[in-house]
Amino acid sequence: MSEIAAAVGGAVAEAGARRLFEWRRDEQADWRALRRRHAEAVVPRLDYLRWLLSRAEVERNPGTWAQAVISCIAVLDGAEAVLPWELRRIKHSMRDAVGTAVGMGLVDLLPTWEPELSPFDRVWSQYAQEYLELAIYRLQTWQNMWSNRRAAKVQLPTFNTWLADTGRHRSGEVLDGTAREQFCSCP
Repeated sequence: MSEIAAAVGGAVAEAGARRLFEWRRDEQADWRALRRRHAEAVVPRLDYLRWLLSRAEVERNPGTWAQAVISCIAVLDGAEAVLPWELRRIKHSMRDAVGTAVGMGLVDLLPTWEPELSPFDRVWSQYAQEYLELAIYRLQTWQNMWSNRRAAKVQLPTFNTWLADTGRHRSGEVLDGTAREQFCSCP
């Protein structure tokens, strides 16, 4: 009798463990698909902004910039619930980077907003491009992580932190002989 109970108990335990494993595998696959879908929506918009920044000297149409920024913000808003905490700063830092490079009017998207570009600045345009490249890389890393736990650990510094950490600019510094305000409001 005890052999039968042991066999039945073993079969039940094995079936339960198999079901739990299948459930976890399915859940991981669902999250991977969700990460992939959101990253595939965000990355092209960030890449388009990066491309615009590479042409900032010649692309001076505020409408083009406004459409690109608004489109990127809309997609990031949709992805925010899925992004890990450290990647949720992409939206704010993207606005800081692009706003610093081409004009603060692109950062404050109010209903009465009239986009206006600041004069071209090659240095800040390059900084913004490099930051967006990092953001794209981190999003793609997050997208391709197999484990949800590891995906949640992908990090991205804020634009300000990245500028300071890389020695590009610190708040209050003078750049190219002219005083520049600190444009970014992130910590």
